[in-house]
Amino acid sequence: MLFCIMVYRMIQYYRVQKEFVLSALRAARTDLVAFIALLPAKPVQAAFAQVRSENELNAKDYERIFGEPMLNIPSDRPAKAAKPAAPAKAAKKASGKKTQPAE
Repeated sequence: MLFCIMVYRMIQYYRVQKEFVLSALRAARTDLVAFIALLPAKPVQAAFAQVRSENELNAKDYERIFGEPMLNIPSDRPAKAAKPAAPAKAAKKASGKKTQPAE
């Protein structure tokens, strides 16, 4: 019985840890998307295209070398792009400070 209680507590502990990590990853993704929205669109699109191309080459090399597909192949779906923010709103969000409207 004691063993079952210990296992139950371990499972609960790992669930809390897992939720914490997933929450932190979601927050990091949100912040990263907001930051990328501040950058010029064309260079960002070119960088994403280069990463997709390199990922495809890596997957082909892996399959050629090991004879099986990668377990964590990057998806073909495009990355979620944030809607372009107005410059004042984007700067306000990035700095965390309220800005006064221009007169």
